Amino acid sequence: MTTAHARAGAHRPTGLVDFRYLDDGVTTAGQFRAGTAPTVVVVPAMGQTSVDWGDALPSTRAAIWSFNRPSCGGADPRRHHEPMPYSAFAAELDATLEASPAVGPYVLVGHSLGGLIALAYTQRRPGMVAGIVLVDPSFPHMDLGGRGTEPKIDGDDRTGNPIDVDTDAGLVATAVVPGVPAVVLSRAPGWPDYISADEDNRWHAWHSDLATRWGAPRLVAETAGHQMQHDAPSLVGYAISQVVQCVRDGQRSVEVTIEDVAALEATIR
Repeated sequence: MTTAHARAGAHRPTGLVDFRYLDDGVTTAGQFRAGTAPTVVVVPAMGQTSVDWGDALPSTRAAIWSFNRPSCGGADPRRHHEPMPYSAFAAELDATLEASPAVGPYVLVGHSLGGLIALAYTQRRPGMVAGIVLVDPSFPHMDLGGRGTEPKIDGDDRTGNPIDVDTDAGLVATAVVPGVPAVVLSRAPGWPDYISADEDNRWHAWHSDLATRWGAPRLVAETAGHQMQHDAPSLVGYAISQVVQCVRDGQRSVEVTIEDVAALEATIR
């Protein structure tokens, strides 16, 4: 049985309200804003929460849901601590959406690891994806900066789950967006400084490949780092708004102008 409520006095400047709901004895937390279709679903980066997204969400009339994965931001930990491939995270997102009042199909906004989870979700439930915005999505193997052997934990170090970066690497690397409007956002070249030039080029080549295969615009920030929702919130909000409007207009591709993108300190690649 699922129950839901919003905490009084928890309004954000963007109109987002904190929520917690109980599903089969497990508490899920996050933020939402009531609105019209299509519903925007934010899938945060590894260990991050919905609170990190307030400034980047546009003032569109669309309903917005942002869920904290287990062990992140007040959500209960999972009942197991086994490594999870991207398809398992996608299945969990699917179950969370089904248990929530959110109404699909959805515009997915995936950041970093969240981008890989969003890609896995598109392969699991293509009919529930109305559009997609990938915000500086991670490599499928998450091996940036020589950190491929370091364990990657989603959530609290004690209660979070290791991420299985190998099992579904091929699934997300070859994922095809199911004929819906999409945008790929990339951080500025040369950041962070602990990675080599070759790795930096590989990161941007991965994003370019995604955009090319989907026929989607790739917008590259001039000054923003990986946390684009903080460094370039207007650019992220613009991309979300463009995809939402395309869904409403029944268009399958996003068209952006050089002038609009330049005003947001980014370029079209």
